[in-house]
Amino acid sequence: QILCDTAQFALQDLKPATMKIARGKAEGVGFIRRYRMKDGSTVTNPPLAIMDQVEGPIGEPDETVQLIKIQREDAPDIAIVHYANHPDVIGGKGICPDWPDFMRDAVESALAKEANGKGVRVVFFNGAQGDINHWDKMGGVVRNGVEQSRHMGRVLAGAVLSIYTYTEPVSCELVRFKQNMARVAIAKGTDEDVAKAKVLNEKYVAGEEDTIPGFTFDDIVLARKYIRLEEVEPMVGLNVLGIALGDIAFVGLPGEPFTEIGRQIKEQSPFEMTIVCCNANGSEGYFPTDEALNTNGYESASALFLPGVASEMIHTSLKTLKELK
Repeated sequence: QILCDTAQFALQDLKPATMKIARGKAEGVGFIRRYRMKDGSTVTNPPLAIMDQVEGPIGEPDETVQLIKIQREDAPDIAIVHYANHPDVIGGKGICPDWPDFMRDAVESALAKEANGKGVRVVFFNGAQGDINHWDKMGGVVRNGVEQSRHMGRVLAGAVLSIYTYTEPVSCELVRFKQNMARVAIAKGTDEDVAKAKVLNEKYVAGEEDTIPGFTFDDIVLARKYIRLEEVEPMVGLNVLGIALGDIAFVGLPGEPFTEIGRQIKEQSPFEMTIVCCNANGSEGYFPTDEALNTNGYESASALFLPGVASEMIHTSLKTLKELK
């Protein structure tokens, strides 16, 4: 019903419009969370106490902020903002809009006089953020909570405001839609793996993890993956969705792709601007790189797929984009 209402409201609000684009940067609020240790191992979010054992982060964050400015006749502007990071700063088990909401409020407040006083309405799309979070471990800064969420929203809002005035017009005359299925291999466990996983999970649920030699949180993550995938076919299809509006394209991936996946799709896309969206029409966990899947760490333990998922998501996304073009 919500989708039907949304479509109805949109049709009722149709107005002649133009689209413009711009790119900026939100620096210092997104960091790679997977680190290579000096002993060659990989750790996700190592404690600050052992940072002297860290060689460095595995990769670089994508700090790019993409803006689509839709200017409508006798109506508020619509600002579509695209950036990649986990909106998991406030924490807890409740539902909240986190830093995207602080960003939206700051931009809309600052641009209240735009469009002849009708202002701006902000829509946010999250990007390829599977290996990104807000902790600057190399800098020794780990902040959480409402204030950090507000800070990140303001930094992102500043990036949007810095590019909002000077934007480049793009075509928006033709709307196209396309979807393709990416075929990926599932990381099923052996019968022995599944049996051990069930025993470990039972002990964990009973609060007896202290009786398991060398137990770590990644162990239960891996165990529950094996249990979840016990009855799943070895190969599955993942829906890759593409929508194009003139020279702008949106690609929806049904999970949390690593930064490198989003970066390659954007760089190789035939469109003037490409918005890569995570958790679109599905939430199948992490899409790591092969390097990540062949090492340890939280993402590799929890990922449902074997190496090759990154290249398949990139290939299917680019295929979809080329067909749209």
